[in-house]
Amino acid sequence: MYDDLWTIEQARNAIEQGHRLYVLSPGSGDRTELDLESYDELEDLPTCG
Repeated sequence: MYDDLWTIEQARNAIEQGHRLYVLSPGSGDRTELDLESYDELEDLPTCG
């Protein structure tokens, strides 16, 4: 499951349980901690791809 696509609800539940989720840039390899509170709308979330 860790390398699968996650729903917003799955990510929220994991973060609420104390897990830290990261977004990885495929181009640069940079890693950033995912903070769902910083997104106002679902459309603002970065896409995979």
